[in-house]
Amino acid sequence: MPRRPTAISAPRSLGEGTDFTRYLAALCAGQVIFDPGSKVMNASTEKSSVKARSQFRIPVKHLEGLYQKFGPVNFEFCKSQQWQHQP
Repeated sequence: MPRRPTAISAPRSLGEGTDFTRYLAALCAGQVIFDPGSKVMNASTEKSSVKARSQFRIPVKHLEGLYQKFGPVNFEFCKSQQWQHQP
């Protein structure tokens, strides 16, 4: 059975131009959320282990502050199996 190409039609956001100071400013403003977590590996064996997988998250409404340029971009999957960017 041939694979059907994947189509992405909804607009997506693209950010360009960032640096660590923008992240720190968002962190100080309380826009960045610390999300601690753990990953249990081999839980059903005697050699189980727990690995920390802490992450930092930021809500979509605050992403614009992390980039010099931020906005929606439309992507469409064309017949030749190549991605084309359409601003």
